[in-house]
Amino acid sequence: MKNKILSIEICGNALRAVVVKRRGGKTVFLASAEVFVSQAGPGALQEEAVKTLLGKLGNYPKQAVLVSSEVSFLTSELPIPHGAKLSPDKLLEAVKWEAQPYLSFNAAEGFFGYKLQTGSYKNRKTTPAVITAMPRDAFVELSDICRKCGIKLQSVYAKENAFAFSVNLLQKGSSGKIIINVEGNSVAAALINCEGPVSFHDAHLDSVETLVSELGINKEDKYEVVAAGDQDGKVTDQLKNMFGFPVRKWKPQDDVCCFNTETSMNAGPQYASVSGAALHELGFLGKSCLGINDRISLVKKLKKKIHILPIAAVIIIAVGFLLHYGYMKFSFAKYSLQLKVFEAEKKAMQDNASKLENLKTRVSKIQNKKRYIEQVLPAQQKTLFDLFDGITREIPADLILDRILYENDEIFLEGGGLSASSITRFVMTLRSLKAVVKDAKLETISEKHVKNEESQLFVYQFRIKIVL
Repeated sequence: MKNKILSIEICGNALRAVVVKRRGGKTVFLASAEVFVSQAGPGALQEEAVKTLLGKLGNYPKQAVLVSSEVSFLTSELPIPHGAKLSPDKLLEAVKWEAQPYLSFNAAEGFFGYKLQTGSYKNRKTTPAVITAMPRDAFVELSDICRKCGIKLQSVYAKENAFAFSVNLLQKGSSGKIIINVEGNSVAAALINCEGPVSFHDAHLDSVETLVSELGINKEDKYEVVAAGDQDGKVTDQLKNMFGFPVRKWKPQDDVCCFNTETSMNAGPQYASVSGAALHELGFLGKSCLGINDRISLVKKLKKKIHILPIAAVIIIAVGFLLHYGYMKFSFAKYSLQLKVFEAEKKAMQDNASKLENLKTRVSKIQNKKRYIEQVLPAQQKTLFDLFDGITREIPADLILDRILYENDEIFLEGGGLSASSITRFVMTLRSLKAVVKDAKLETISEKHVKNEESQLFVYQFRIKIVL
């Protein structure tokens, strides 16, 4: 756990910083400083401005945290039962899934922080949580600026959770505590109970009265109101009239007294957020993951702590490596020879397998021919014998068959007759041979006029198709 931290806040067109030290269970505020810059917003963190700020502080630690509006902040309900035991990875995935609809960037491209709300939430299917998120490229940019100034960025905090956790626990008999943070023309407020912040809302300075209804404040209850940020006596009077409760300005001596505060610096209410982030990072608020950071794996941390091996150990490792290399080379030559033998045996086996497959194919063809000769052909021959027997018995006396053709289980009868009706009756007779004939039909019939010396004959040529 860190014992000393530098905390810097990017607020409007100014940079503010405090140096806080942890001495046992005591909080020691060592120094504070403020510089004004020409550019407002997140872009105010410029290298020259940071160096000027650090120069005003004088003595400061190399580990630093930032408070920036680039960190998104929300309170929500995670879709997991309260008290459920989840691994950090699964819990982080639940946080990303819940925060994604409210973010302007892809959750896979950001860093996240969270704090699960504790207290009397038993038998609830969801878990209240405070979530912070920040794009990865924005964190890298801030980290690069800090590195150029000779400090290492540890975490980045949202303004909301920074100022909300800058006050001490509730006093006995108090209904709650309200902390108001004023920055420029905007006002943010947090309602705090004994379990921590329960609601956050912001508004324009001209419509600050809407905070009363948005926070769900009951004016009949007793609240303690603390004003922080950039504000003067006029703003304090406006807040006092709006809430109807006494309003006092934030002071480290009064608002972090539960941490046994010791300070000699003259820090006003504008240092509330930057002080809250320092308390977070030093662990005064318990185990919390609200700070955005680029955590590295345990393996990488261990690698950084490995000392250079003694020269003797390096020589032993080198000799062992050479011996191992010689043994592996010898084994490789031996196994390569065996591999060639196995490849030759494999090829011979593959050739034998190919020959065996060819023999199996030839045997299968011979068996199919044998089955055809023994089973199919006799049945077809019997069918033909029965058909021809029926034709010889049933053919009319005035019909003559000239040709019989057999193609693919179909028989064609071609011939002539003296009358068309006799041909038609013959077709009907063939259809009646249902034991051997599936169907019989007259395909063609034509009339032919024949003359001789004695008389004239009218002969009909026909073609009948029989399906077996």
